[in-house]
Amino acid sequence: IIVARTSATNIGDIFHDLHISFLISIPCLFVVLFSLLFIWKFWQKDSATFSNNSSAGTLQTNGFYWVSMLLAGTLGTVIGDYFSYPLKLGNLYATFVLGGALAITFILGRNGKLTNLFYFWFIVVMIRSAGTSGGDYYANHVFGLPLSTCITGIIFVAFLIFGRNRLIPNA
Repeated sequence: IIVARTSATNIGDIFHDLHISFLISIPCLFVVLFSLLFIWKFWQKDSATFSNNSSAGTLQTNGFYWVSMLLAGTLGTVIGDYFSYPLKLGNLYATFVLGGALAITFILGRNGKLTNLFYFWFIVVMIRSAGTSGGDYYANHVFGLPLSTCITGIIFVAFLIFGRNRLIPNA
């Protein structure tokens, strides 16, 4: 997942480096992601379902999953940058706006919507967009990139070691 997310950030940055407008990159990435999800959902129904082995249900990971993760991460990165820079919200305010939208999306997703394939990937895009602006804020305005990377890496490893069994039952 770390490689997919890092690759998505780099791909999102390539759009900027090639001077491809956000008004082109965002709709194009959305259409490609939605098309892939449509194919996944209706062509390989068994691979696009959430298994009910746990109370939350889990999405099966396959090629569609990993390509969707790359596309959703790239789309989220581009959206986060769009809110931060062309919309001139800056990283901090973009994080609040996108984080607020993410919170509302989670609230609206109660009662089973989170196991809908399209809603699930919309959440991933929203997480990535808020995370992009938040990560840029900490890297550019608070700690700097090396220290931000170190701090988030330590938090991630601590979660893997100590938090997983408490936050995810039967893991």
